[in-house]
Amino acid sequence: MEMLNILTRMGDAIAKTFGNNCEVVVHDLHNELENTIAYIRNGHVSNRKLGDGASALVLNAFNHSDIKHEDKLNYIIRDGDKYIKCSSLFFNEKGTLRYIFA
Repeated sequence: MEMLNILTRMGDAIAKTFGNNCEVVVHDLHNELENTIAYIRNGHVSNRKLGDGASALVLNAFNHSDIKHEDKLNYIIRDGDKYIKCSSLFFNEKGTLRYIFA
């Protein structure tokens, strides 16, 4: 639980620093895939909310949770008619992928 606390504190700081158009989300991969979002700020950016399920990136990471994932920085995704600049950081716990901070 300590790592989740650290990630949510970082998420609060980033969201407050960059404002309402900066979504921050933490996926907890120990939750069911239908509700991996354990923390979210400014969910209106992607129309997601607390308890929502995994994105394609999260599903791919989950399906390959036995390998060390490289952080993905400064990539663009398309969500309908808008483009969103993203970064995703991967955190292991006891040798297994546990959290994705995006």
